[in-house]
Amino acid sequence: MNKRLLMTLIISVMAVNAHATIRTVNQFGTAQFTTVQAAVSAAATGDTILIAPGTYVETPSFSTKVLTIIGAGWDLTTIDGGGSTAWTLSGVGVIGSVLEGMDCPSSNLSFNLSTNGDSVTVRRCRLRSTGNIVISGTNGKRLYLEDCLLTSAVNGSMINVSVTAGGGFVAKGCIFGFTGGADERHVFQRRKFWSH
Repeated sequence: MNKRLLMTLIISVMAVNAHATIRTVNQFGTAQFTTVQAAVSAAATGDTILIAPGTYVETPSFSTKVLTIIGAGWDLTTIDGGGSTAWTLSGVGVIGSVLEGMDCPSSNLSFNLSTNGDSVTVRRCRLRSTGNIVISGTNGKRLYLEDCLLTSAVNGSMINVSVTAGGGFVAKGCIFGFTGGADERHVFQRRKFWSH
């Protein structure tokens, strides 16, 4: 009985993974999509979105799918939220989503996890705000930051995360810094955290 259950589980997992698609974004039209949001909108749960180097002035968001979104690195791929939030993930549908390898500047928020968003990982990203809050979460559950650089130009609260029962916020291998309005590269070079 246990072998049959195990085989059914393995086949189910393989079937789900077999339908995952890799979607590509390049702002110059040499990929499937020219905007990140278009790729996100077309994607289905389990898909991976690869973002080419460049600056994408947009505010991508999603709430009903689990995606892995990978930029070319925080020094090459920029998702510029301008006066709005660079990324918004909300709802229980985003559980297990991953954002990786991008720079997310904004005058508002770099990242917002809201409305029961759970188990979202932000990895190797630079999250920065010319305002005082870099990350916000409202009624989220678990948010994981790994090897990220977070900077704010205003002396205040960098992170404003309220979690529901059983939730948490974990930052592993991250650097948090106050730039005071200066270019962050100079702040971290003086402290030998940043080499550019």
